[in-house]
Amino acid sequence: MRRLSLIIFALVLAFSVSGCSYETRVDKASIAETVTVQKGENGFVYSFFILSTDEEPKFVSIEGSNFDQACIMARQKYIPDLSLTKLELFVVSEDVYSQTLYDDVRFMATQYYISPRTYVAIADDETMNFISESKDATEKIKKHIILNKNKNKETNENLLSIFNSFTNNKKLDLNISYINSDNELKVAPIKILSEK
Repeated sequence: MRRLSLIIFALVLAFSVSGCSYETRVDKASIAETVTVQKGENGFVYSFFILSTDEEPKFVSIEGSNFDQACIMARQKYIPDLSLTKLELFVVSEDVYSQTLYDDVRFMATQYYISPRTYVAIADDETMNFISESKDATEKIKKHIILNKNKNKETNENLLSIFNSFTNNKKLDLNISYINSDNELKVAPIKILSEK
């Protein structure tokens, strides 16, 4: 009886340890912390930056007409277990923000699986390159956005506050963080139209 109990305990322990480590590995390989949007040949390129221990940023770029379509394509072809629950930063290139930002923010704010604390910003080309080349870029950008938010109360802090500003009929425009990499990262508010 005692031997049987020990065998059962050993089997349960072996299955639970191996199962947990596998699930953790899959989850980490599927968590997108940052998404960037840039101009593509036939639409917009959405790059999903995945949580990773690698020295270089790990990302998957997908061309689509909007963020909704890019998420669907990412799950179908490249990241089957894609998770956006830890999404912290959504950065749109200054070249395309007027075409994509309104629809993408509206989509994100209505999806239960996307973090409501996602910072949304517009960036110049050098900043977009910095994000794809440096693993520290997103942390630096978030710190600058938070500092700017503390100084300028009109700048929206996250996805939900931006969405509320978009849907507020009393406001004709809203302020959002603009990231400029002029020698160093600088964040300033930029006004954009809240209606298409």
